[in-house]
Amino acid sequence: MGREHDILDESLRHQVRVEGVAADVAKRVKHKLASIGSAALKRLSGEELTELLAEDIEAVLREIQADELRVMVDALDALTPQLEKLAAYEATYTAKALAAASEKVRILSLRAGEAYKAAMANPLAATGQMLEAVTSEWTERQAAKVSQLVGQGYANGWTNQQMAQAIRGTRALGYEDGLIEGIGKSADMVVRTAVQHVAGAARMETWAKNDDVLAGYRVLATLDSATCPACASIDNDEVYQTGEGPTPPFHIGCRCTTVPVLKEQYRYLAEGEERSSEDGPVDAKLTYYEWLKKQPTAFQDEALGPTRGQLMRDGGLSAKRFGQLNLGRDFRPMTLDEMRAKEPAAFKRAGL
Repeated sequence: MGREHDILDESLRHQVRVEGVAADVAKRVKHKLASIGSAALKRLSGEELTELLAEDIEAVLREIQADELRVMVDALDALTPQLEKLAAYEATYTAKALAAASEKVRILSLRAGEAYKAAMANPLAATGQMLEAVTSEWTERQAAKVSQLVGQGYANGWTNQQMAQAIRGTRALGYEDGLIEGIGKSADMVVRTAVQHVAGAARMETWAKNDDVLAGYRVLATLDSATCPACASIDNDEVYQTGEGPTPPFHIGCRCTTVPVLKEQYRYLAEGEERSSEDGPVDAKLTYYEWLKKQPTAFQDEALGPTRGQLMRDGGLSAKRFGQLNLGRDFRPMTLDEMRAKEPAAFKRAGL
């Protein structure tokens, strides 16, 4: 195995570890959110909502939203020290991995706090917002959901029992159909995105300090059926200059990662480089759509949908062109109509 392969393989293994950290941090935040809905449920233990006057329900809704907002803020406040630790760890890890790959070259590390500061100073590609704004908007939006649901119940004449079930969910469905569970799942996605953003920013900041060693970086998506068209299109596509190219997460819950590309004089190329996929190791140079073209028809349709799947198979497009056709502005997937406007002949060849 050559150095280029070693750093790719280790980067992909490390991404799995980062996803594990994200899952653990998300679990802690969800635990902090355990008291979501408590203020609303407490109000529902007394008189029926329908018996309240309009001015009373307005006061109740304001009280509920204020209480829920406090819960959300407290839960995400607990996220900050975890992200600070992660940023410091990721910067140290990245420098060590780079040093191991480039052998005798001196690798520069970040000072304490630099990595986290960089993460907080750079917007997420997913939203164009700073991380702090993303989490702030999320807390306000989720807190409002509880009081909005209570207001909806009041307007529709729900009983307190119906209202409580809408908030908590039903026992028959394992409480997965309630508002609380939905907020918990939303929190999980936001926390995972925050972790990936901080880890990625620390990585980029470390690479920027060592641009004398690096030719740039590549973006790798996950080779499975859950990868979105935009991430699939950018997978392994080209080498980007550090600080100039796109950086994941590209959307909430994005699983893409970045891997460094050493300058030629520091590479020791070897045959047989591989990367992981859902069905086992594959050639490291393979792109997502090159890999997908080799999968069974049913799998392709599961990943892309039947229309895009047929277009990829029968439209006469190369994997690279199909990937370009799926990628719109700001790394948003193109609609089928937009794709048809760009490649009408391909749609005709595919019988679409």
